Formats: sequence, structure tokens, C-alpha cells
Amino acid sequence: MLVVDLAKIDYGAIFDPVKAFIEYGSGRDIDTVIIDGKTVVEGGRFLGVDEAELLAKVQEEAEVIWERCRSGT
Repeated sequence: MLVVDLAKIDYGAIFDPVKAFIEYGSGRDIDTVIIDGKTVVEGGRFLGVDEAELLAKVQEEAEVIWERCRSGT
């Protein structure tokens, strides 16, 4: 189950919430995700991952890749 926040200026007036989300929505609009009775996303945050740690690892790896591109390796 998804809980989506459509109360944003991006959407304006909404007649059909499903159509509005499909046409104008993005992952940033998802507030809560419940799978098999377990909440896996709450407040737009994935509960199973330390986002700060993940972002640090992604940044570190990206810097390695960028350096390889600069050096032509």
C-alpha cells in the first residue's frame, strides 16, 4: 500500500488523485509504503537503510569513478 502526498502546489486542484499521481507524480511524493503489513517507508524515508551512510558510500565511489575518468584509466 502506498500513501502519497498530493497536497502540493505542483498538483493544483485534483479531481482524480490516481490520474494526478500517474501524470505528475514522482517518488518524492510517496510518504509511506507498507508491504505485507510491514512499514518499509515512512515520512519519505526508507526504514531499512541508514541513508547518511549509504550517501557517504555513494559519494566515495563516485569520486573514485570521476578520478578514473579524469586520468583516463
